[in-house]
Amino acid sequence: MEGQLYLSSPELAFLQMHDHASDFECIALGFELCGTYTRIGADAMAYDIAPATSADKISRFLHRAHGMRHRSRALRNLGHIKENSASPRETQLAMILGLPTRLGGYGLADFELNAPIDVPATTKFPWRRDIRRADISWPRECVAVEYDSDEFHVGAEKIARDAERRTLLQAAGYDLVVVTNSQFKRTSELDRICAVLYRLLGRRWRCRMPEYLMRKEDLHRRVRNLSI
Repeated sequence: MEGQLYLSSPELAFLQMHDHASDFECIALGFELCGTYTRIGADAMAYDIAPATSADKISRFLHRAHGMRHRSRALRNLGHIKENSASPRETQLAMILGLPTRLGGYGLADFELNAPIDVPATTKFPWRRDIRRADISWPRECVAVEYDSDEFHVGAEKIARDAERRTLLQAAGYDLVVVTNSQFKRTSELDRICAVLYRLLGRRWRCRMPEYLMRKEDLHRRVRNLSI
């Protein structure tokens, strides 16, 4: 009716995006919908907000969406989405680390984003703040990745806060790997970082796909150029 405004639910929006966006763009949107950040207009971001939806809600919606276009493709892409991403760069790094090798990723998908780590419970010592969070972590193996963004990790106070945070993660028994913005932009550096992660996680690189290098370069290029 005239004068009425209709809005898509986050779950429907995720499905509708498959009409005109690439798989990588749809996966990135899923991270955002299930994360704690969002875009405001063309060039502004809001952080520390409640997620618009969850992977479980999207899954339940898609399983009810019989006959709708791109349903199978959306379900496949949903399987690559992690909840609780805190920033666009965190989403990009998570995609590169977690997507399967057939898509050009490093195949390290069994991580959590911003998982709470109770430092006193681990160390048996009281700390000023009880809970720490790692950007990307494998809690069972006590391995974590921290991303150093140019936006949030400059200035003496922020550098000191980051150092304290990392010390506590290490006190809780975590092996910590830091990824800088400069490293993120270079595939060769990410290769080295992932070699370290595979070693810390006690795994072996087993990809024998001849076209993997080409797919990896394509993935890195696409992910770095995502408008998120």
